[in-house]
Amino acid sequence: MNGLPIKHIVLPELPTPSFKGGVFAKVSTDVDLSYWDRPHQTRRLGLKMFESNKWGKSSLFDATRIQNIFAIHGFAPYILDLIKVVVDEHTYYAQVTEVLEEHERGEMDPELREHIYHTASSWGIGRYGIDGNHHHQYEKLLVDFQSFYFIDKQYEDQLRARATESGWGSNPLPYQSIEELGINGQRKTQERCEAYRLDEIDFSGATVLDYGCSSGEMCREALRRGAKYAIGLDSVGVAKYAQEVSNYLGYFNIDYYGGNFSGHTYQEINHMVGLPMDIVFYLSCQQLGEHTYPGEATGRIFFLEGHTGDHEETFMDKLKPHFTSVEYLGVSRDHSIRPVFRCIK
Repeated sequence: MNGLPIKHIVLPELPTPSFKGGVFAKVSTDVDLSYWDRPHQTRRLGLKMFESNKWGKSSLFDATRIQNIFAIHGFAPYILDLIKVVVDEHTYYAQVTEVLEEHERGEMDPELREHIYHTASSWGIGRYGIDGNHHHQYEKLLVDFQSFYFIDKQYEDQLRARATESGWGSNPLPYQSIEELGINGQRKTQERCEAYRLDEIDFSGATVLDYGCSSGEMCREALRRGAKYAIGLDSVGVAKYAQEVSNYLGYFNIDYYGGNFSGHTYQEINHMVGLPMDIVFYLSCQQLGEHTYPGEATGRIFFLEGHTGDHEETFMDKLKPHFTSVEYLGVSRDHSIRPVFRCIK
């Protein structure tokens, strides 16, 4: 359904629905979904199961992406992943989703509903009709998206047009290339991966943090390499754009936090986003301040990339006291010449 390997879980029997079952899907909270636990998760998680990868008139993949667009804007619960569930050799498709509670049920204010639908049309999202099932009605949020669809490529075109939101400096190009969207940026993912020697690292099941994540390409690369979860940090607008891009491309298990992180120590950020993480990227973002990374970095593997004009000597003595191993990997050359280090706790 997307470009990532889809996770399978095997259950001994079909879980009992926790809510009145719908026509297409049933939601159960009586399933161990701890694999998808996120820092500061405020809602219970449930498994929304389907007989096929279709949901009404929409594909399950499109319906999931659309629901998450609504969720990013505060109009729906968020879906953390799409998976396959195997029960007695029968395969179901399922969303790992945030669950709304019974006390949140009720008829939505008509003005709010119209505002949501009008906003959706401005994103390039249409609908075939309104879900008339009163069991699906909640006062503040929408939960069923089988009647929604992308209007041509309008939403994708908007993402391309907004790509420069993640730019840096005077260069008019976006900072990161995004091949799936045909976006040519200042930095090339493959060349960066080679410079950081990522093929030498086992990302399987890892949690990953990327400081100054820009449009989220390194977070997505981590998931492509087997990481189970990633967090990206950047300014508010850039983080929101990265979330939208990752969701549209099907990388659901990434969280992006927006803010001004230059005034925070790593320890404060640990509390803010619920670390520690296994692998940390700190790539050409020294504008955040060097105090944020030396002995406080909790990742078992810590990647540091300097800026133009930096050298091996710029960082080696600063890093050595805080890590068991500090390895100078050479330089990255895809944007300019920059020193690269791999540190091990």
